[in-house]
Amino acid sequence: MRLDPVGGACHNPGMDNAAPLPAEYRAGVGLSLFLSVITCGAYGLYWNYTLFRAMNRLLGREEFDFVKWFLLCIITCGLYNAYYQYKIGSELQAYLAQRNEPGVTSNLALMGLVLALFKLSIIDHAVFQYELNRLCAP
Repeated sequence: MRLDPVGGACHNPGMDNAAPLPAEYRAGVGLSLFLSVITCGAYGLYWNYTLFRAMNRLLGREEFDFVKWFLLCIITCGLYNAYYQYKIGSELQAYLAQRNEPGVTSNLALMGLVLALFKLSIIDHAVFQYELNRLCAP
């Protein structure tokens, strides 16, 4: 992985469809956790939105839709969130494996699903943000 001096984005050499992940997608995990707690989850919604944008950019396709996620979470009383956390973990794990990058855990998808079912998605957000932060140097 190298930093592009002109655009400030990271590129993963050797991958045909490697999408750059600009520094704008970096977020402080500790600060995001803190803001999510003191705003009673309101910042967590914004954080989720930024995670969806980062994943879409990383994958090079519009896979994650915040409005769809939000509405379906309301309709399903939050159960749809477990599916989405699984999906994000699965896509992120596949991306890391494709590039031979070590991850925090060997199964981000299962971690996302289990934590979301126990209403601990804030931990998912922290782990996913940590992994996304690692993909692009400051």
